[in-house]
Amino acid sequence: MTDNWFLQAVRFNLDIQVGAEVEVRWTNSYRFYRARAKVLKVNRASIVTELLEGAGNGPAGFVYQIGHRITVPRLSVVYHGRDRWSGNNGVFDISPAGEKEQS
Repeated sequence: MTDNWFLQAVRFNLDIQVGAEVEVRWTNSYRFYRARAKVLKVNRASIVTELLEGAGNGPAGFVYQIGHRITVPRLSVVYHGRDRWSGNNGVFDISPAGEKEQS
């Protein structure tokens, strides 16, 4: 993302639609995970996603399997989710460098 990455993240979270393919990032037990996912539901304060690829290597394979549902905070102007949202906890654009092509 460019130096205005926060504004781009807010805009992306405001425009998010059900069915969109995104990169979801989350933390659990002091570990960071990221994977491609599909948006299932957009709430005022959160976004529910379903993994399209496995995430996290464990002794028996991926810790999070394809199809696992992950709920992350939504960053928006209406709901000040900045207290829970971070660069490691939310949904992000999967286009190169998080930037959309401009015409």
